[in-house]
Amino acid sequence: KIEFLPLSKILVDYGFALLGLMIGSFLNVIIHRLPQISEIQYRLIFEEYIEKLFKYKRNKSGFNRKRKFKNLKSHFSVHYSHDDYTLSTPRSHCPNCLRTLNWTENIPIFSFLIQKGRCKTCKNPIGKTYPLVELISAAGALYISTWCYIPVTENLDIHLLIKTASLCIFFWICVALLIIDLRTQTLPDLLTLGLMWLGLVFSLTSTTGITLESAVLGAIFGYSSLWLIYKTYKFLSNKEGMGYGDFKLTAAICTWIGVESLASLLLMASLTGALL
Repeated sequence: KIEFLPLSKILVDYGFALLGLMIGSFLNVIIHRLPQISEIQYRLIFEEYIEKLFKYKRNKSGFNRKRKFKNLKSHFSVHYSHDDYTLSTPRSHCPNCLRTLNWTENIPIFSFLIQKGRCKTCKNPIGKTYPLVELISAAGALYISTWCYIPVTENLDIHLLIKTASLCIFFWICVALLIIDLRTQTLPDLLTLGLMWLGLVFSLTSTTGITLESAVLGAIFGYSSLWLIYKTYKFLSNKEGMGYGDFKLTAAICTWIGVESLASLLLMASLTGALL
């Protein structure tokens, strides 16, 4: 007996896959720029702190912001010449020749294949992380939709759509955090805290299937459990085994999976961490 999938199921599955490609392209921007933006902010805070602490005067022997900070090369090999560096500005450009990309060069995956993985102008290789992130984002969204969105009738189920979208958002943020952590060993607060607040908001509407009480307790025990492990390890070895970003990420994930799954989460994190 041959059973055909409902039309709404097919449209939703491939719609989320297409959306995953576009989101993956935006994730590449976040992965590339967010650590740089954080470093710019830290440098400006440090500059202000030094000026206030030592009361430097802007004269020949004093503290000169332009000389000290304007063209300073960072850990990420970026020259900061201005403070207007955000996720939206400047426009997408080649990091080697700095040429602004047109829309035909921003098509997820296809632009990379058409250009054979190189910039049109300087022929500098394009990082393979870009199409990989886009492909993973699309494949993950397609898998989540295939597994989660199972309509009873031909009509669209709004509740299932919201649940599928929320799980895709969780997956996409985790992909960005994974790549940033592998590259810089940092976990930006904008993503970890944003993930936590989204988990709490979705638990209010029972979208994730987790109650608000379980989500809040998950955040509390998720953060405190790693904090205790961190303090114990530091007391015994006088070394730091992890950063505070790990605490926040654990708390954020627990708002999505509930306090009941904390032990399983810590076991999986330990195994994957040891493997990496």
